[in-house]
Amino acid sequence: SFHDVDVDNDLGKHPDDQNYSSPQKDPVKTGSVYIVKKNLKAPVKDNEWFHYEIIVEGKRVETKVDGKTVVVCKEGKDVKGKRKLSKGTNGLQVHDPGSTVLVKNIKVKSL
Repeated sequence: SFHDVDVDNDLGKHPDDQNYSSPQKDPVKTGSVYIVKKNLKAPVKDNEWFHYEIIVEGKRVETKVDGKTVVVCKEGKDVKGKRKLSKGTNGLQVHDPGSTVLVKNIKVKSL
């Protein structure tokens, strides 16, 4: 999630994390900024590797799968409290408890 989060006390308590689920029971698919901007169409097939980019520039978040933009969202001026796109922690999650998720080559770069 892109939020101002106290990592020691709040990590995992925010339901609007980045979501990278492929076709499963959960209707929210890969590329979503959960709660903020949902993608309901799986951009990749199950059991296939894909390149996933999460680009945060100021108050703008863009997700891409294999180079194609999936969602773009901007933080509104009226956002209050700790839930902000412009500051915080990035979390990856999958909701299906029966899923096996493999991740490789994670890179974080300051823009």
